[in-house]
Formats: sequence, C-alpha cells, structure tokens
Amino acid sequence: MQLNLFELDSMAVGQGYQSLAQFDFAEARSHFSQALALCPGHAEGERGLEETEFWQAKFQEAAGLSPEAALILLWEHVAAFPFVNSGNHHDLHHSLLHSLLSLLMQMKDGERWYQAPNLCRGYLQLQLGENRAAARSLRVLLEDHPGNGLLHRYLGDALWRQGREDVARVEYAAALLLAPHEIAAGTIPLPQLEGVIMEYGPTLAPIYGFFAGIFPLVELPCPPAGTEARACEWLRQAELARSLGDHPSMVAARRALKDVAPEILADYLAWLAGL
Repeated sequence: MQLNLFELDSMAVGQGYQSLAQFDFAEARSHFSQALALCPGHAEGERGLEETEFWQAKFQEAAGLSPEAALILLWEHVAAFPFVNSGNHHDLHHSLLHSLLSLLMQMKDGERWYQAPNLCRGYLQLQLGENRAAARSLRVLLEDHPGNGLLHRYLGDALWRQGREDVARVEYAAALLLAPHEIAAGTIPLPQLEGVIMEYGPTLAPIYGFFAGIFPLVELPCPPAGTEARACEWLRQAELARSLGDHPSMVAARRALKDVAPEILADYLAWLAGL
C-alpha cells in the first residue's frame, strides 16, 4: 500500500525521535531532514532537528567533564527543557534520566550524593517510575539528611505509588512539618488535604489533618523547630500518653501544648469531646 506524504513525514519524525532517544544524533538528524525534504517547513521536523542539535551540543560539552560536573550540567538542561506530553518526548525524557543515573553510579558514593533540591538517585528513580528502588535510595539519603522535608515528600510519593498509603502518610506529614512552604502540598495525592490546607494553611495541615483522619501524628527525626512543629510534637506526646493511660504525662503534654499554641489545645479538646 502506497503511503501519502503526510504518513511518510510522520514516520520520519517518529524514527528521528527513536534515534534521538538512543542518542544517535547523526541518524536522528537524517530522519528529521527527510521529513523536511518531504514537507518543507514541517513543524515537528524542524523541532526535532533543533532538539537533536541542542542535545548533541550538551552531551559534547559534558563529555569533557567529570561525572559529577557532567551530571549537574545535564540535569540543569533536563530540568529546564520544555518536554511536551507525547510519546516521543516521554521516551527522550526517560533516556536522559537513565543517562543521569548512569553518571551517578560512576561517582564515588553516588547513592548518597545529593544536590538540593532534587538531584539525587532516588528522585531520578522516582521520575522513571522505579518506585521500590526510589524508596530504598531515598531512605539511605535521609540517613544523612533527616530534616530535609523535600526528601520526605519524595519518599512519600514512592511509597504511595506502591500502594503503601499508611507509611506514605507518615512521610507526607513529616514533609509538611519540616518544609511546609517548600512542598507543593496541592500535589500530595490525599483528596481531603486540599480543604485542610485551604482552611488552615500548610504549616498547620499536619495537626488539623490528624483531626480530620488524614495524617498520623509523627515523631520527627530531628528536634521540631517552628511553633507548629513543636505544637504537633506536644500533641503527639499527649495522645501517646492518653493511649497508654499515663495521666501525669498526658497532663504535662497538654500544659506544654497550651504554652505553645493555646488555640490548638482548645481545638484538640473539642476534637476529643467529639470522639
């Protein structure tokens, strides 16, 4: 069956992106040029040719650098690149992420290497959908950075995507306690959370999320710094003492909560009255 020009140039573009995703720049250039020869001014052909030239130049620049410097250079361009929601760009994006992971593995202690806010082995694995591997890598990294809220957020995502919702909620709560203004809280996949944040803000979301049954009360891996985090810790201690029947400790924790945030204590007592 004879193909028309539209089918031929579309095929050439698809083959061009397949070659580009394999970093075969000469072959990619040939396919995109073919699309343009069949249809001068072909938008996708022109874009593919430009992207081929762009990534070839970046890889040539990275080739003369150390693995760490090459990783940082390429990640800056991957993070800023205007990928579109298409199969062609999906494959290219994944190939680029795999190349970054390969560079990380060439580095000494690459598993623990981290450049804030998100360049690390676990985050790259998370972007690739390697959720179990991402969770393992992020836990290793959190041993060195226990107070990093963004890493807790990424770990929460890796766990959530595995269907481990209970432990994911722990990590999401820790992320909001540690870095409430760095977390894109609206993207956390908890349907009720958006309403809590709209009413109370991200800093109080772990507390009022607990009252709403969204979050558990979590013990932070480092001393709580902000007022809200300290209030949440006293609330956690009050609830723990209540569950253990330790009346003196419960009273002491409630007193401390009153000193830190009397309005939260009042809401806590109202919540208890409604149980």
